[in-house]
Amino acid sequence: MDTFGIFLARAFSRSSSLGNLPERRKIELSYNEKLGIPVIPFLRTRPEPEPFPGFFAPLEMFDILDDYLVFQKPELEARSSLDRYHGLPKTTRTEKILAEFYRILRVYHIICTHQEGRISEKTETGQIEIDLPEKDVVYDMHYFPEALEVLCAGIVYYLSSLKRPDPPAYVDAMLSAYYRDVVDSISFFCDEVGNLYQFHSDFLMNRHLRLLGGNAEFKIEGDFMIFELEEMLKDTSRYPIDLYFQVYRKFHVLPVEALTDGKLPITELPRWLAKGARHD
Repeated sequence: MDTFGIFLARAFSRSSSLGNLPERRKIELSYNEKLGIPVIPFLRTRPEPEPFPGFFAPLEMFDILDDYLVFQKPELEARSSLDRYHGLPKTTRTEKILAEFYRILRVYHIICTHQEGRISEKTETGQIEIDLPEKDVVYDMHYFPEALEVLCAGIVYYLSSLKRPDPPAYVDAMLSAYYRDVVDSISFFCDEVGNLYQFHSDFLMNRHLRLLGGNAEFKIEGDFMIFELEEMLKDTSRYPIDLYFQVYRKFHVLPVEALTDGKLPITELPRWLAKGARHD
């Protein structure tokens, strides 16, 4: 378990808005009381969000993310922030998104901590424009305030996920949802690297609300697992359920958005094996 990352998540959660973290509630999927996994231990009371400190929170989050990434890869410590970005691992979807989060916060940090940095709020559009002309590059970003609020919440989600059973594929999907909303709220971005990267997602995850269901009924037919959900619960936009279940004596966490007509190919099952569960 990454205790340093968990410590950073707890430290930042005391001073930032948690309004963009996913809310988790329990949902009953079956009336059969003998079925299922108790999900109560995975629920946490959602704290009342504090007013978001729009200017300082991204600066603080940059330092937190920078410390965490250097802790994970100590050879980056002596490098510049740009070299750190280039040196970050970018193999998995989560690694790529964290690198882009770092890149956005880096530009914000450079502009807002430089005496020549310029910050203006455009009342006609509601956007904030920040820029810093340097000798070899112009740092520039135009964004709606929610862009950095969602970005910071996405990083807090990731650090908090280090102590949860969420499989890597689940974290990939959740961070993709955060990243999509962040990029949609940035109308212009410029640094030494170029445009912000875009990532294709297999499905759209609801990052605002997750309903934890530990007693889903399912069966295996041929090459598919078929989850027997009530018709009402098949509307994934209204009921974004995380299915907690055991199959082949292994614990899995599966978002319903990953299902097609209630079905999951058996070959996809290993992707949703809970973190810390036994692999054969």
